[in-house]
Amino acid sequence: MELPKNFEYFEYFERKTPNIVEKFLRKQGDEICQEKIGTDYIKARLQDYDFGFVRSSVKAQIGQVRTRQTEHHVYSFILCKFIPAFNIISITLVCSRTNSKDGKQLIELAEQKAKHMNCHQLSLTAVGNSRLLHWYESQGYIKIDDKPIMDSKSKVYYMMKNI
Repeated sequence: MELPKNFEYFEYFERKTPNIVEKFLRKQGDEICQEKIGTDYIKARLQDYDFGFVRSSVKAQIGQVRTRQTEHHVYSFILCKFIPAFNIISITLVCSRTNSKDGKQLIELAEQKAKHMNCHQLSLTAVGNSRLLHWYESQGYIKIDDKPIMDSKSKVYYMMKNI
């Protein structure tokens, strides 16, 4: 699968140490998710996924000792889990910084990977308002269920898409 510029594919392997992408997501995750999800949830999802895609770039940093260092700046990411009992890909987390406009591209990459794995459905749980619900519907997802979030105007939407 050919990836767009600055996008990278990564997998969760049975290993003892996180990969470099996970380190960046742990460090920048709350900012990437616009401080709407919480670091505990992000860390939990980073322990329970099979593959993902990330868009990042390398930024030069000038330190106190005037040495150049490089650091990845993550703009957006998606984490996916294969559920073999149903032959479905579950999108467990998708986040992007304000104005990054990467959501559609990330969803399309997850769909391509699902097709490559011979999966015919994607599922996701979206947290937000009706604007987010309508955006996912415009991407071909169907709302299966929704639940209100206590003390909030937001809802949790469970959605699926046939591919």
